Amino acid sequence: RHTERMGSSSSKSSAKAKARSSSSSSVVVTDSARRKEISDEILATEKSYVESLSTCLSVYEAPLKEKSKSMMGKILKPSHISVIFSNMGEILEVHREFLSRMQDEVAKDVRMMGEILINHAASFKLYTTYINNFNEALKTMSQCQKKSKFEAFLSAQMALEESRGLSLSAFLIMPVQRIPRYVLLYQDLLRNTQEEHADYENCLNALDNIREIADFVNEEKRIAEDLQQVLSLEDSISSSPQPLVVKGRKLVQEDELVVASDKAKTFRSLLFNDSLVLCVPFSGSSMSISSLLTSAKKWKVVHFVRLLDCEITDLKDRHDRQHAITLDVKRKEYTILFDSAESKRAWTDIFYNTRARAPLRL
Repeated sequence: RHTERMGSSSSKSSAKAKARSSSSSSVVVTDSARRKEISDEILATEKSYVESLSTCLSVYEAPLKEKSKSMMGKILKPSHISVIFSNMGEILEVHREFLSRMQDEVAKDVRMMGEILINHAASFKLYTTYINNFNEALKTMSQCQKKSKFEAFLSAQMALEESRGLSLSAFLIMPVQRIPRYVLLYQDLLRNTQEEHADYENCLNALDNIREIADFVNEEKRIAEDLQQVLSLEDSISSSPQPLVVKGRKLVQEDELVVASDKAKTFRSLLFNDSLVLCVPFSGSSMSISSLLTSAKKWKVVHFVRLLDCEITDLKDRHDRQHAITLDVKRKEYTILFDSAESKRAWTDIFYNTRARAPLRL
């Protein structure tokens, strides 16, 4: 419609009108060129995405499935393989079709990129299954990595040229990252699409559709990142009376708590959104949380208590004891000492705020 209007306005007009038409046409050419660059970028990233999913399935999933048929060569149970890779194969088929449509579209003068996305929006519901399973996939993979055969397999496959140095986890997170990427690309496309363009309304609707999916994905991605941190912690902790990894659990804060006693004792406090874990290092050394996440040294759990079962009581300062509280965990009381009134207030505030929002169970 925009091209027709431009043509009619320049057919019979004064020199001044022709000048305006010429100026307007130059703007259209510039915008069209930029729009083509963006659609080319969408196509390029889509091609890379399809190639990556294909690599993941051929380099990692296919060999695991093949080896699972043999009792001698089996690395993982079929059920574990199914959880780890979820419905990635279905997602790949959808995007192969999506890519094919894109490749046809970019050969045209007017590229209806918004229309293509709208036509495939229903297929993107497959991501709901993948995202809902993603945390379980990470947890399953982490548990399986404790098996030397699986760990050796991952290292060998990652070293292959077609893997491009990417680990299995790096491939698995790609579908989680793809939807937010579409939002950025189509925002840029819309900004460079004139309202008169035939694809303008399509771009608006496509962006609304993909944003809805992205909001869901981003929330699940945040939960997955929290879970990955807890998984790393669990690898460094032993003698825990219950699993540390539970969907929805996240680390709020870690601290070193000094206990007043005849023998100086220090707890490593891990404050989660639903529980408090107190542990001590086997070596007796002190570590920061960053060291804890990467160290091979193990920590021993002394207490693993729901926040709703914890109580703290403020203690008045005395000449021999200042900035102290009583921490009651399952009828076991500890006097905790802080180095200042500010640090005491900060810790107790975070504890109370977290406990106030703590779920009854996860």
